[in-house]
Amino acid sequence: MNSWAGRVLVVDDDPQLRDLCRQTLARAGFVVTTAANATSALAALDHAPFDLIMIDLAMPEIDGLQLLELIRLRDISVPVLIVSGVASVDQIAYAMRLGARGLLIKPFRAQELADIARELVAKRQAVQVRDRVAALRPVLQISQHLLTELDLTRLYALIVETVRVEVRAERASLMLLEPDEQTLRIVACTGLPTTVGIGSLI
Repeated sequence: MNSWAGRVLVVDDDPQLRDLCRQTLARAGFVVTTAANATSALAALDHAPFDLIMIDLAMPEIDGLQLLELIRLRDISVPVLIVSGVASVDQIAYAMRLGARGLLIKPFRAQELADIARELVAKRQAVQVRDRVAALRPVLQISQHLLTELDLTRLYALIVETVRVEVRAERASLMLLEPDEQTLRIVACTGLPTTVGIGSLI
């Protein structure tokens, strides 16, 4: 039995092809949701996250390219696999400009679909891991100092400066809750007005 490989949304108006894709991807370990049209696909995207979206270009009413445009307007960064049997070079080029990551030409073999789905999801997961590591770097830097820094004043200042640089802020402050549990006291800050500083109560 295949281990869980990710979530895939299959969008195609052909019920036989939808079912074939669902069975193929399920055997490859994916959790598969199907949609017969763009409206159903957008509704599915509102209810669950996906690791891959598979879109047929030739669909009635809202076609695959229009659906891809709508997906990008929602700032959804999920990789998209375009499926088509009659797509022109211009259509394919436009799909790639919209961020499509792969193209599958009909008719295709089940193994082709499984392989390209695994490849696209693996690439996305690699990017996600890279981004998580990058996001953790400042935290790890602070953690290293936590183990060696005994001066709390310097440690507080380090935390504030690290956060300020990472979020590209002009002002930053670190506040601790006072014993009354109602007042905050600034223990480190940068860029604040001169009337507010370390020791100020909020």
